[in-house]
Amino acid sequence: MTTTLNRFEGFVQVRQSPVQRTGLTEVQTYEYCYRMIDQAILEHRALEVMDQTAFLLRFNINRWLRYFHEYVGPSYKEAGLTSKDKTMLEHVIPVTQLVSLLITGRITIMEALYAPTCLLRKRNSKIVDKSFQETTPDLFNFWTRYILTIPKVTIMLANGQAIDINNYSFDDHYKLHGPL
Repeated sequence: MTTTLNRFEGFVQVRQSPVQRTGLTEVQTYEYCYRMIDQAILEHRALEVMDQTAFLLRFNINRWLRYFHEYVGPSYKEAGLTSKDKTMLEHVIPVTQLVSLLITGRITIMEALYAPTCLLRKRNSKIVDKSFQETTPDLFNFWTRYILTIPKVTIMLANGQAIDINNYSFDDHYKLHGPL
């Protein structure tokens, strides 16, 4: 009879060497996250009862979206950030809403994976969350959360180009952001 001790004896941890980030690794990450999200959506839609399984599937979609967003980094950033600032990667459209939009077929997986994210000062992120945690007053004009809570903030593209958040919609976002 094999014991746990027998199975553990001689075990050597296999370590994967670090992977250099390139355009190829972003594509691989996109494709993998896409497949995992697609599978979870299909399983969720096939459920007859919204029980713990439904919760776990939504949780997995949420997790893969967050992983991808952290991997690719923010699409926008608050102007004037310095290395001393405490920051948060903020989902301009909350991830819980992205998950619901995906499951109901209102957005594509690509749109969810490249949804707007913004590097904000932590204090500003808390102000936004205080009024609009896990929700937004306008999905299409997604900056409304910021306009209503931190109206003096200036937002830039990740490359430093300022944008007018009062006249910037979901469609404008996808003209600049998407798969390589």
